[in-house]
Amino acid sequence: MIKQLFFDQPNILHCNCAISSNDAANCYDAVNHAAGSFALQAMRVPITMVKCYLVCIQLMRFYLKTGFGTASRSYDGTHHEPYMGLIQGSGAAPAAWTAISTVMLSAYKSQGYGAFFQSGWSGLFFNIAVLLYIDDTDLLHISTDNNITDTDFVARVQAATTYWAKQLQATGGNFKPAKCYWYLLSYKSRQGIPSLKPLQHIQHHCMTIPQPDNTTVSITLKAALQALMCTPKGRDRCFE
Repeated sequence: MIKQLFFDQPNILHCNCAISSNDAANCYDAVNHAAGSFALQAMRVPITMVKCYLVCIQLMRFYLKTGFGTASRSYDGTHHEPYMGLIQGSGAAPAAWTAISTVMLSAYKSQGYGAFFQSGWSGLFFNIAVLLYIDDTDLLHISTDNNITDTDFVARVQAATTYWAKQLQATGGNFKPAKCYWYLLSYKSRQGIPSLKPLQHIQHHCMTIPQPDNTTVSITLKAALQALMCTPKGRDRCFE
C-alpha cells in the first residue's frame, strides 16, 4: 500500500521514479558489535548497558539440543574469538537494529539521496528516503529534473543503492541477490499525451549490488505493472 502511495505523485506529475527493493541476508546474526555499539551510543544508550549486552553475546555458552537430548559439551566465544550478531529471539535485538538502521538512514539522507515531495496545501518540502521493515529495504527515488535522461537518473539510483549497500556491509550485513529487484518508471510523451515506457524500452538499464568479495551482481528490473505475491509455500512468484 505504501509503495502504491509513493507512485501517486510521479503518476500525477509524470516524472521519472524508481524503487530498488533490497532484502538483507541474516542481518541480526551478522551485526558487527563495533558498529552496533556506535549506533546504540548514538541513541544515547549508556555505554555500561551496551557493554553488558554485547559482552554477554560475545562470551555466551551454547548447548545443542536435538531429538537425542541436550549435548553435554558446549561451544562458546572467547575474548580472542568473540561471537557477533544480535541473537535471534533476543528482546534487545529489534531495538538495536532500529538504532543501526537510524544511523544508516541519517548518513544516507545526508548525501542527498531519497525522494523529495512538496505538500500541495502548505508547500512544505520533505524527504522520504527509505521504507524499512526489519532488514527489508525499499529505497525511493524521484527525479526532480524533468530534463534528466534515463541514463543519468539510473546512475543516481545506482549510486544511492551502492551507498546503502556499503553501509550495510559496514555493519556486517549484505544484500541477498536472489531477493533483490528494482522498478523504473519512465514516461514518454506523444502528441502531448504522457505514457509509461514499456519494459522492452528500458530493460537495457542495469542495476547492480556490491558483494563482500568486491564483485557486483545484477538484479532484476521488473515491469511497472508487475508485482510480487507470495505463494502458500513461501516462494515468490510474479503476476501482471
